[in-house]
Amino acid sequence: MSLNSTPGRTWTPTRIVKFTVRLTALSVILFGPIAGGYWQIHAPGVAIGGGPGDHRDVGAQTYLAHRSPVVDRLLPAGAGGTHFVGSLGKWAGMAFPDSAAIAIVADDATSPWPESVELHERAHLVDAALPREVDELMSRLPAPNPDEYAATNRGEHFAEMAAKAWEIVEPPDNVCVDGTPADRLRDAEQRVPGTSGFVEWYLRHLPADVEGRDDLAALASKLRAPVAPQWDALWQAIDARREPGGGFTPWGPRTVRQFLEAQRADALASGRWIDRVTSALLVPSLVVLSAVGR
Repeated sequence: MSLNSTPGRTWTPTRIVKFTVRLTALSVILFGPIAGGYWQIHAPGVAIGGGPGDHRDVGAQTYLAHRSPVVDRLLPAGAGGTHFVGSLGKWAGMAFPDSAAIAIVADDATSPWPESVELHERAHLVDAALPREVDELMSRLPAPNPDEYAATNRGEHFAEMAAKAWEIVEPPDNVCVDGTPADRLRDAEQRVPGTSGFVEWYLRHLPADVEGRDDLAALASKLRAPVAPQWDALWQAIDARREPGGGFTPWGPRTVRQFLEAQRADALASGRWIDRVTSALLVPSLVVLSAVGR
C-alpha cells in the first residue's frame, strides 16, 4: 500500500513530516534504551596496565605475591577480570557490573587488608548478579552508622559488610589490632549491620586455625540469626556457581534486559519525580525484550 492509498486521507508534506517525527520518537522510546544498554555492556572496558616497570605492574606483583588464595573460595570474580590501575580518583577500587570486571588501584594493594578492597568490589558483582536475594536481605537490616561509608547507599552497605568481615577474620601481618575478633565483630555489627553474615560465610572456607574461631563463629551465628533465611538463600545462590576445585564460575556480563532492569530499579529507589519518569520510559523497552524472548 502506498502512502497516498489510504481512503479519505491525503499525505501532504506536513503530514509526512509529522508521521516521520512520531515514528522516530516511538523508535527512540522503544529501542533507544536497548541500544544504549547494548553499547554500555559492549563498550571498551577498564584501561589497564602499562609497560614493564610501570608502577601498576609493581603494585599488581606485590599484591598477588601476598594475596590470600582463599578469596577465590569466598565470592565469585567476574569474567571481565581484575585489573590494576594507576588511579580511580578517590576510590581504592571500582566494580563494573555491566562488563563483570573490577579495578584495584595498584598503590593501595599493599595496605594492611588489600583483599578487603577486592572483596568489596566482588560483593558489588554479587549484588548486580543476584539482586533479588540481596534485596531480600538488605531490606531486613538496620541502617549503618551515619559516619560509615556503608551509609552512602544500599549497595555500598552490602559491599562494606564483605570488606569489614575480612578485616575481622584475617588479622593483618605486622599490625597490632585492639580486642579479640569477637570484640571487633560486635563493634562492626553495630556500625555496619550484616557484617556477621559475611563473617560466618568466610569462616566456613577459612583454615581451622583462625584466631578465636569458635567464639567468633558462635557470635556470628547468633548475630545473623534474625535474617538467617535470607543469608542462607544468598549463599545457596552463590554456591550454585561453585566448581569442583572450590572456586566459582565467574559472573558473566549483564544482558541488556538486566542492564535496563537495574537502571529502572535504581530510578525507582531514588524517589525523585524525574527518576520515576525515567523508570516509566524504560517499561516499553522491557516489553519489547519480553516479546522477543530476551
